[in-house]
Amino acid sequence: MESIPKKKKKPTKKPGEALFIKPCQTMPVNSPSEGMLIQRCHTLPTKKTAATMLLKPCQTVSERSNKKRRVTPPEVEEEKEEHEEEVAEIKFKQGDHVDVKALLSSKARNFLVTSKGGEVVPIAVLDGKYVIVCCFYVPFDIDDPVTASCQSIEALYNELTFKGIADRVRFVVVVKIAPGFGKAEFDSFFSRLSVNCLAIPFADSKSRDKICKSFGLLTKVDDDSESPCLVVHPNEKVLKFQPDFLEQYGARSFPFSKEHFDDIQRQEKIIRNRIRSTDSPIFLEELLQCDYLSRIANENEYVPTSSLGDTVVTLYLCYNGSIMDKLQAIHKKCIKKRLKFEVILVPLPFYNHYETPSFRDRMKQDALKHSISSSWWMFPFDDKVYRTLWRLFYQFCEDQLLILPHGQCPGDLRGKEIATRYGISAYPFTKETVVNKEVRKLRSFTLQDLLKNTELGTDLENKNVLLYFDSFKCDLDGGYLYSNLMLYYHEIKAKYADSEVVFVSLHPNLGLDNSRIAAMMWPILPLEMCASVIKRITPTRWPGIVAFGSDGKILSRSAQSHLPLSTSSRSLFEDTLASEVAAVVETQIM
Repeated sequence: MESIPKKKKKPTKKPGEALFIKPCQTMPVNSPSEGMLIQRCHTLPTKKTAATMLLKPCQTVSERSNKKRRVTPPEVEEEKEEHEEEVAEIKFKQGDHVDVKALLSSKARNFLVTSKGGEVVPIAVLDGKYVIVCCFYVPFDIDDPVTASCQSIEALYNELTFKGIADRVRFVVVVKIAPGFGKAEFDSFFSRLSVNCLAIPFADSKSRDKICKSFGLLTKVDDDSESPCLVVHPNEKVLKFQPDFLEQYGARSFPFSKEHFDDIQRQEKIIRNRIRSTDSPIFLEELLQCDYLSRIANENEYVPTSSLGDTVVTLYLCYNGSIMDKLQAIHKKCIKKRLKFEVILVPLPFYNHYETPSFRDRMKQDALKHSISSSWWMFPFDDKVYRTLWRLFYQFCEDQLLILPHGQCPGDLRGKEIATRYGISAYPFTKETVVNKEVRKLRSFTLQDLLKNTELGTDLENKNVLLYFDSFKCDLDGGYLYSNLMLYYHEIKAKYADSEVVFVSLHPNLGLDNSRIAAMMWPILPLEMCASVIKRITPTRWPGIVAFGSDGKILSRSAQSHLPLSTSSRSLFEDTLASEVAAVVETQIM
């Protein structure tokens, strides 16, 4: 059985006891020998012994008398201390328990300070609250990504204050100061942050650096990263440890639960579907959550949002104004052609823009440099609505156009790509419009129109025809399509009554001196006609087959995908033109 050690008695000073200095410790505050710890010795030293009792820093008497024991040099002690101060990055996970008060305090400090006025606040104010801890590397430029985090904190704080629930949340900001900077930058940062949050005092740099290191903030964040942010539930469970979630949701972040964010995503999925729908289209006033719009040129000129319900509306989500000139040019052409078209400017100050009002004013002034933009509209800034619109585009950091044709056809979230690529011909600038116009264009002529006044054209009337486009100069597919046609030609003729294959050379200048051409069992388009046919119609890829019905109208530009007949269940003369055009347009506007 292990013996219990006897409790040592506290030593007391005896008469004649000498006092010797041990430099590595300190006396209690206000003692006569402040800054020193005294060590008792039970014998008074003689002159001789006193001369030899010169102790090294932190060396005890017993160490001095024991010559075999080596004293650790001061520089090794410093390295040991630095090693002990190394802080491992913490990978917080949702549901983890965090003692947030212990995280934000230290042995010497059990309080925080307010960012406005530096009022001392006990750490206990975090009890029973949602706690948001954000780390920032200071100083930073006005266009650094850090500004998005600052703006998000302000938006959330203002929303909670408006709802009267701000007291349920505590914002704690931890600042890491860059080398060469100090309290001036610390104070400047908090002076620009409108929220009166809690902070680790400037004097406690050790705690500030330790927390930032544990959060993974070691140096200045770059353009692809954000300041780390931790959200802890009142029950001390981690809700979020994700740098950018505040930027994504801003004022809609509370109460930070997975269920809350999942619900927002479900709602936005419904919005996207309704934008693309004609059965239950979303109304403009429903999307913008406002009843009135005002002119850019005159904010006192109001119109009901619902008054734009009978026209094509473009929401110009303006990130940096990169497509403003193009949009203005398109708007002018719409007015010239008397096409209904209205633009609502939606400045997005959520990335690299610290001051929301100033950014809105700058984008507004840029628009007013062109007279056409004076007719554009704006609506009051609402962080929740603006960020919702931004999330519909998955937070793309570039200008975007959201097209709302209001029942004329489905809306489109890719208005920018459509308008800038196809121009005014794509009005009202939706994918469906582009596809329908391209299909109508391809069906505006017949095969007989391409082959008019030729004997071949007469022979092909009322027949299903496959125009086979190929070039044996490059042998693009290794002869695969040619081999299939040679193999299945007779089967095609037998399966599809009144059908024919016609070869169209993609390089008519090479002539017909080719062994493959010589072996063909089907008609060959005269070389002098190839260029004009290629100009009007080509397959979606080369080599390829374009199928025409018995009425001479085009059915498919990818009929080769229905070969070989032995493995394909689809008809060579199936009408797939619309889906093929849609696939091509999709790749062009991705």
